[in-house]
Amino acid sequence: MVSDLTETICRFSPDGTLTYVNEVVCRLFGKTSEELIGRRWQSVVVPEEPQMIENKLQVLSPQNPVVVIETRVQDGQSRMRWMQFVNRGLFNEADGLIEIQSVGRDISERVHAEQKLKESQQRWRFALESSGFGVWDWDVENDRIFFSAQWKTMLGHEPHEPAPVSYPEFQTIVHPSDMAGLRHAVEEHLEGLIPSFSIEFRLRCKDGSWKWVLSRGRVIDRDLQGRALRMIGTTADISQRKAAEEREARSLQLIAEGAPASAVLEAITRNVEAGHPGMRCSVMLVDASGLSLKIKVAPTLPDYVWEAIDGLPVDPKVACCGAAAHSGMRVICPDVLADARMEYFHQMASKANLRACWSEPIISRAGKVLGTLACYHNHPHEPSPTEIHTVAHAARLAALALEREWNEQALRISEERYARALRGTTDGLWDWNICSGDVYLSPRWKEMLGFAENELVTSREEFFMSRLHPEDVPKVQAARQAHFEQNLPYQVEFRLRTKDESYRWFLARGQAERDDSGEITRMSGTISDISARKVAELALEQSEQRFREVFELAAVGIAVIDTPTGRHLSVNQRMCEINHRNREDLLRLTFMDLTHPDDLQNDLDHMEELKAGRIRSFRMEKRHVAPDGRITWIHLAVAPMWRPGEPPLRHIAVIKDINERKQAEFNYRRELAYNQALVNHTSAFIVVMDIEGRFAHANTAFFTTMGYGQKEVIGKTAWEIGLMDEPEVTRSKARFARLLRGEDNPPTDARLRAKNGEWHTIELRSTSTRAPDGSPDRIIITGTDMTERDRLQRELLRVVEQEQARVGHDLHDGVGQTMTGMVIMIEALEAELQGEAKASAKRIHELMNESVSEVRRMSHGLSPTSVRYRGLAGALNLLAETVRTNFRTPCTCEVDSGLAINNEDKETHLFRIAQEAVNNALRHGKPSKVKISLHGTELRECELCVEDDGAGIRKTKSAPESGIGMRVMEYRANLIGGRLKIQNKPKRGVIVTCRFECDEAKKIKSPRKRKSPQ
Repeated sequence: MVSDLTETICRFSPDGTLTYVNEVVCRLFGKTSEELIGRRWQSVVVPEEPQMIENKLQVLSPQNPVVVIETRVQDGQSRMRWMQFVNRGLFNEADGLIEIQSVGRDISERVHAEQKLKESQQRWRFALESSGFGVWDWDVENDRIFFSAQWKTMLGHEPHEPAPVSYPEFQTIVHPSDMAGLRHAVEEHLEGLIPSFSIEFRLRCKDGSWKWVLSRGRVIDRDLQGRALRMIGTTADISQRKAAEEREARSLQLIAEGAPASAVLEAITRNVEAGHPGMRCSVMLVDASGLSLKIKVAPTLPDYVWEAIDGLPVDPKVACCGAAAHSGMRVICPDVLADARMEYFHQMASKANLRACWSEPIISRAGKVLGTLACYHNHPHEPSPTEIHTVAHAARLAALALEREWNEQALRISEERYARALRGTTDGLWDWNICSGDVYLSPRWKEMLGFAENELVTSREEFFMSRLHPEDVPKVQAARQAHFEQNLPYQVEFRLRTKDESYRWFLARGQAERDDSGEITRMSGTISDISARKVAELALEQSEQRFREVFELAAVGIAVIDTPTGRHLSVNQRMCEINHRNREDLLRLTFMDLTHPDDLQNDLDHMEELKAGRIRSFRMEKRHVAPDGRITWIHLAVAPMWRPGEPPLRHIAVIKDINERKQAEFNYRRELAYNQALVNHTSAFIVVMDIEGRFAHANTAFFTTMGYGQKEVIGKTAWEIGLMDEPEVTRSKARFARLLRGEDNPPTDARLRAKNGEWHTIELRSTSTRAPDGSPDRIIITGTDMTERDRLQRELLRVVEQEQARVGHDLHDGVGQTMTGMVIMIEALEAELQGEAKASAKRIHELMNESVSEVRRMSHGLSPTSVRYRGLAGALNLLAETVRTNFRTPCTCEVDSGLAINNEDKETHLFRIAQEAVNNALRHGKPSKVKISLHGTELRECELCVEDDGAGIRKTKSAPESGIGMRVMEYRANLIGGRLKIQNKPKRGVIVTCRFECDEAKKIKSPRKRKSPQ
């Protein structure tokens, strides 16, 4: 058995003389045992090694009987091999060394792997340092961190200056806002939750500033309990990238918001100019014919430059942009005035101070030239790598990402190879004497089961079988029987109970030996601990089971598809349900069979991009056709199941039924079209303003009625375009402010001026919408043109006034005169009567006099001729006199003498407002005094005021505060463009105020007033 091993076994005396060698030793050195025995071992090792070996052998003692030595030897073919020898000293009773037994194993592959790993690590470190990465190495167990010179330079330190030496010290230079994320990422990786970590954060530089960095790290060594021992990583300066990302984010935001292409292109050119002061840019697009370039944006170029380059031919001999668009390659012109291609533009370039130009083609993913991005300088200039990177950063970043991925992959493979080499150990040996039943177990065999070398000195086959797991006994017996009877290889996996009574998995290999008669006499072999592999296999099996459960029970359809043919290889139940087919039908079909014809080409185009490696995955919406012709809208996500460089054999497709969403989108578009038609065809105004009061949208009715065009309105406020006079502007801003505060605005009438100067009375209603955070978002205003209504109402009031005047005249001239005649006749009758008859006639005479007075008051109220003949001031004084005379209530009237209204209708409405306010006070308030005043408040504005000290307005269900009289007063005020205000002071009276425009008004302290007596 010893001779059949792969390990060398020899014995030699203390002076090095070989006393025994096995067949492996003979094969290694190409000599027979007779040629080796009697020679000293020093003759087979390289000349530099004997002294080192002898020094180590000298430490052998009964207390330290084993020494492991790794050394180099020359085999029989003069090749140098690395060997590991386990040397055990054999001592006599007097502790004297009598012989040394050495078991050797060829470790050349391991040593070479370690050397390659070391070289790889050195190349890796050099490559990272050369590419600008800072390297760090963290001894986690002792909390010591090494930072490379490049890492220190990145933060503004000199290479010889100290850096943080521990993790807590390192955290002191991390930005406080980034600390939690960094700790979380590092702790997750240390605990083995993620294979590596990569995080962006800020570090404090030497000068106190903060720099954005990208740090990647990975644990490369853990102990048997899985605790991290060593972590290495890199740190890259990404501050320039962060600044560029901030500028680029503004362009991406425009794209996400659906901004016009010209706006996005302008933002991109301005970002390039912002990153490179002094540079001016333009974007030109290839026209539909493909023969010329049309300028799209050039925010900093003069108009005459636009005119000169617009329509530039796509031609290799015409300027930079024409040549770049023709070739699809970058074209650089360091000096415009010295370049023949630019000769046509020399005069313009000199005028605009454009001395250098270079043009970068804008190319689609399909390789088609869409246009050019040109950059200009005011002096001869060759673009720097940074400037080129700004324009072509996507390709460069992709290359950098690939290089970094390859570097990391090479590092990972190197680390794994090194770890495997370190974990490599010898297997356990066993030898079973079938005749006697005795079993030899090597020290390594015992060690794997937890026993010491001096335990289990004499073992029997029964010992092995007693340690074998009961479920594995039949499998081991069957493997032995197949080996014994059929000469099949003996290789079997089983579980053995260790010293601590736990079970571990092992793999046994062996070979039986037969005697001359063919009987099996012994069997020997090796045993390997495969517990870790079994745990991994179990985890894989459980993972596959979980995947299968997820695959079958997923709420989305999942299919594995043969990429070359498009045929379904595996589908889950949801995939069948969405496509209204059973599993057998789907497995016979391709994805092309399911796809609607109108969507198929788009799907196939995406697949070609995926197979060509131009995209890593794709998503799209398309239609599937059921067997009965029903259409199902789905969202499709496709990802490859091949790695880069591998042939495209299979891919996975995930689909989701989006029929309901598509129907909702259809309903939304239909509702949107309906609302748009309603808004555009209604006669009412509909206006949307932003929170600054600027027009964001107005419907057709607004533009038609007011006569303005969209460019005259959109983006401006109502008061900027002259829709309102100054008083209405003030009221409009007040209503706007209430809406921004979240308050409601009651409907109101406003006078708006059309573009042709005509005034329109508009009933306005307004409300506000809110953003998700509750802040004001938009103001929505609807308006109804009441101009014609007001004209008709004024006409109606005029007719009513005329009719009232006629009735008043009839009362005065008809009924009044008749009753006056009756009074005269009653006076005569009273003079003729005596006694009680005379008293009755007297009473009738008094009643008739009161009736005549009441008829006169009624006629005067119905026909306020005092306004026509006396003016508003005289009519108000007459009203005060009537109150004092007829109602015996003190009433004063104060009127500024400098007022001029010059409008009979307006004076009539004002008198009616005062008359109604006085009548309401006398009828409901029972005041002790009434005051009427008319005076100027400010330029071209007057105020009519009626004030009493009565009981005020009482609010009851039967008599609400706003009765018919008050509504009439408000209406009259609106007709004259005035504002009515009623202040109710319970038990202290009412103040009715009407402010209106007039031709001329004095200040309130005017010295000349007309005041009626008490």
